[in-house]
Amino acid sequence: MIIEVLVNLFFGLFDFLLDLIPDIKFDIGFSPLASLVEYIGYVGNFLDMRAVSACLAIYFVISHIGFLVRLFNFIIRKIPGID
Repeated sequence: MIIEVLVNLFFGLFDFLLDLIPDIKFDIGFSPLASLVEYIGYVGNFLDMRAVSACLAIYFVISHIGFLVRLFNFIIRKIPGID
């Protein structure tokens, strides 16, 4: 019980000291990123986002299939005993 009072006193004092520091708001302004998130939110109103993300994943795989094949062949060649 005494330890609890001391810990609460310590954290209360620490919280009081942190409250004395003023809040500084930084507006970095990633407007292209903010507008992209806003557009994705609009798309989310009309389409299922799971379907959209699945379509984007399929597009990514199809567009990078050459790299994936080369990566697979590189890994297979590194396994000893397989020519």
